[in-house]
Amino acid sequence: EGLIMTAGGFNGKMFISSAESYLPAAQKWREEPSMKVARGHSASCMFKGKMWVLGGWNPYESTGAETMDSRALQSIEIFDTMRNIWINGPDMISRRAFHKSVALNGNIFVLGGFDGHKDLDLVDRLDIEKELWVRGSSFRTPRSALSAGVIRNRIFILGGQNGLDTFCTVESMDPREGKWQQEPDMLYHRANGAGLALVGDSLYALGGFDGAA
Repeated sequence: EGLIMTAGGFNGKMFISSAESYLPAAQKWREEPSMKVARGHSASCMFKGKMWVLGGWNPYESTGAETMDSRALQSIEIFDTMRNIWINGPDMISRRAFHKSVALNGNIFVLGGFDGHKDLDLVDRLDIEKELWVRGSSFRTPRSALSAGVIRNRIFILGGQNGLDTFCTVESMDPREGKWQQEPDMLYHRANGAGLALVGDSLYALGGFDGAA
């Protein structure tokens, strides 16, 4: 409980597979086993003591002739914090990078992103127990480099970009209804690393890139 984990990323020269954990009570970072595949711009979430790392970007993991779509990954790795090992998860339906994921009611939802050719409005849902992927309802505006979170069983997506524009728009969905609806716009356009904090019934959007600064 209370464990913070980070895995993969880009160190300025190459994509990396290393992982670290932080226990606030000890105020100390600890090195964890590395993932099997180096990846950056992936999505991650925690579920029942396991960290899921989904998709991501790495041109060096392609096989044969390299293409843009081969740089976006379809694979999933899961870190079991009890056994301290990485295991493979069920591949996503499609390749994605610059996307987001959330865990909710025994499912993992993968939201938007970039497949190597275009920005996505696609939402895929994984039933964790059955290890079964299902294509869900697309949201209104394709976007990558977005932020996402859950409040009261409702999924929110905020900001992001489409290669030309950076967004301030917000959409939400109750998975039981399966329909996305528009929410009030943020005050500022935000993408590329904008933080999202959930406190009570409030969303806090932090930082990011507005497309101009």
